[in-house]
Amino acid sequence: MRRPRFSPGFVATVTTLLLTLPVAYFTIFYSAPIHSTYFYPQRIRLQGAAAVLVAGWLIWKWRRGREAAHTPIDLPIAALLAAALLSTLTSVDGRLSLETVVGAAAGAIAFYFFLDVVRSPTLRSALVDAVLFVAILACGVGLYRLTRWYVDLPSVLQTAAWRSLGRDVPPPRLSLLGNPNTLAAYLVLVLPLGVHRWTRIRARLGRLLGAVVLLAGLLVLLLTQSRGGVVGLLGATLTGLWSMRKQIGRRQRAVLIGLLLLAVVGGGLVMLQRGFDPSAGSDEVRLECWRVAFVVMREYPLLGSGPGTFGQQLIRYRDPLRLREEFAHAHSMYFTVAAEMGWLGLLAAGWLAGAFVVALHRGRGPKGGFTLDRASIAGLAGWGAHGLVDSFLDKPTISLLAFLLAALALSARSQVFYRPSTRRTLALTATCVALAAATLWINWGFSAFSHARAAAYREEWEAASEWMETAVARDPANWYYRRDLALAYGHLACEEAAWLEPAIVAYEDHLRRFDAWAPDHANLAALLAEAGEYDRAITAMETARRLDPEEPAYTCLLGRYLEADGRIDEAVEAFSTCLARAPHLTSASFWQETPWRAAAMPQILHQAIQRTEEEGDLLAKARLLTAAGDSTGALTAVEVYRQNYPTDPDAELTTALILAQTGDRAQARDRLEALVARDPLVGEAWLLLGRIYLEEGDIQRAAEAASIALALKTDERSRLLAGQVAEAQGDLKTALSAYRWVVDGALYAPVSSFAPWVAHRLPVEGEWLPCVRPPRPHESLAEPTLALGRLLEAQGECREAADLYRRVLKREPTLQGVQERLDQMECP
Repeated sequence: MRRPRFSPGFVATVTTLLLTLPVAYFTIFYSAPIHSTYFYPQRIRLQGAAAVLVAGWLIWKWRRGREAAHTPIDLPIAALLAAALLSTLTSVDGRLSLETVVGAAAGAIAFYFFLDVVRSPTLRSALVDAVLFVAILACGVGLYRLTRWYVDLPSVLQTAAWRSLGRDVPPPRLSLLGNPNTLAAYLVLVLPLGVHRWTRIRARLGRLLGAVVLLAGLLVLLLTQSRGGVVGLLGATLTGLWSMRKQIGRRQRAVLIGLLLLAVVGGGLVMLQRGFDPSAGSDEVRLECWRVAFVVMREYPLLGSGPGTFGQQLIRYRDPLRLREEFAHAHSMYFTVAAEMGWLGLLAAGWLAGAFVVALHRGRGPKGGFTLDRASIAGLAGWGAHGLVDSFLDKPTISLLAFLLAALALSARSQVFYRPSTRRTLALTATCVALAAATLWINWGFSAFSHARAAAYREEWEAASEWMETAVARDPANWYYRRDLALAYGHLACEEAAWLEPAIVAYEDHLRRFDAWAPDHANLAALLAEAGEYDRAITAMETARRLDPEEPAYTCLLGRYLEADGRIDEAVEAFSTCLARAPHLTSASFWQETPWRAAAMPQILHQAIQRTEEEGDLLAKARLLTAAGDSTGALTAVEVYRQNYPTDPDAELTTALILAQTGDRAQARDRLEALVARDPLVGEAWLLLGRIYLEEGDIQRAAEAASIALALKTDERSRLLAGQVAEAQGDLKTALSAYRWVVDGALYAPVSSFAPWVAHRLPVEGEWLPCVRPPRPHESLAEPTLALGRLLEAQGECREAADLYRRVLKREPTLQGVQERLDQMECP
């Protein structure tokens, strides 16, 4: 007999290494839609790679005699896809639902592809090892990030972290795959495979190293602080124990029970850390999403609102006082399916799950320990348990891994049968060709949209509008393309009045299709105001305020249009309401926009103070009294608040803010130092303390305060303070970078998750048009603009500084300091 050229071990190792790269590639880029589905260049690369794999697979099947896999869940899969197609026919957004169904059909193709791959013992073992190797790398990166987080912490926070065992300074939620919950779901699926592989190691050193790796994976899962991940881990562990109940030995039972105890203890710590509060945070988000899911189910009981449309329904039916964020799913796989596909889709999904369980029960897997089929079943059970409180239907990495585990379980239980079938192979080929054609058609419009985004990034809005016109022409059923066409026209209209009519018409056309997004109404209001149609502008802004009552800018902007329309009493009412909700806006140049508004400011402040008294918001009242010049009354209001809430650090923080604004920096500093000594996590205190140190010339202590504030929260204010400290230290490069970051953030905010979660696209630009001109505090735009311009001028970049001033003044013409500096400049 002829000896093989290479040993089986060598072949297995090489195969594993060859598979590691594609597994890592798809794991990273398919972990979040923003990497794979929405980002155009990467989208084409991934689709091209998938097309090559599928084409090679189909050619192999035809050359191999048209063998096709037959499983007990073939009919339920077809039924689920049929239900999705029926739901698409009645969808509230048929175009988006069709795109979602294309993705679901591609997932079904991937499942049958995996069935053929795991048919080969060498490929099966190598693929599992490649998945585990990539997971080990991911866990290693996660632990490295955690280590770097601790090392980079300022010494004050490091000490607080050790003394409190992480309670005072909790570690950040580990997030490597786009979201901590996604990483947790990934590990819930992978860890059982790791346990299976560990049980096959015979060498003592290898088993020791394997145990360390498994414990590291468990630690990373717990460090995601995902409560759904804990539920999934417990589900996977209990399922694994149940599957081994008749065959497990004493040592293996001890090991698995030890893992269960570790999962329970670690999960308990996560639960204690995160807690449960149905009136705030992610718990309130979930409850509101579930409520909306039930509303949608009641509205569309049989076929649902359509695949991929929950994000739109969430915006339409949510309570804006409880939920302002956007999500593509209902934070539950089951509620998402029920809302988007109705009872028919839910029944089809239940049939699929039931048929899968029955097939596994009928089959007989290999005996002897925690076998591959048991590991796959445990991972799928954990994924299903996690799906109770999270949804990963839009995360290809998680879906593909679940399909792989399903293929492994069915194959190991001998529930996959291969026989020649020309009809089935032809149907599979035709489906792949249809999916490829649909994908090319979607990409045809997507490419124009991508070019529009690139032009918008360069602020070439005429080119952006032309590309958006092309996108609409190529894909007229896509309402989001029409929305961004209106946005491009709007940018042009803010520059040139000739574009006002096309922009207004485009927005009105878009709002007839989707009218539940507040920024669209705010943009229309701004355009109508530019055109002098203040009655209609007021109506549009009132709609924006109704859709998002928690955004104070809409109330301020409503006051602007009421003032322009001569409705002065109503304008004062709107302005005072705005300031009562957002006292920090008193420093905005918005109040100097018109002579009447500047003169009426005392009256506006008086009414705002009265409103805070009626609402019982004593801290807001204190800040408004400070702006009105009554520091004594402000401190009195804080003291009343302190009597009711003696441990709330906001009272001490507001007191220090009042003292600093009235010139008593020493007392403000002493109070802040005492506050951060008690509670080092009050980021606002470090920000104010850093500014006081800077004003006093204590650069070293200002740098320490800035680093702590930045470590606690990276936002415009902490970056601004870091830039000011860097400038004082002579590090002009760091200062320039920080100032640019702050200015760009102020000019292009807000950028929400509306586009990716609702329309499944990346945003073209920030939500508001330049001519919306919302009120911005002095420190959010004017201060960093002047600081950046000053540095640019000092470095001889006069023209760049002048361009900066002009760009900022286009967005906020009433910044007198910026205008004066521009007028004084004489560039060569």
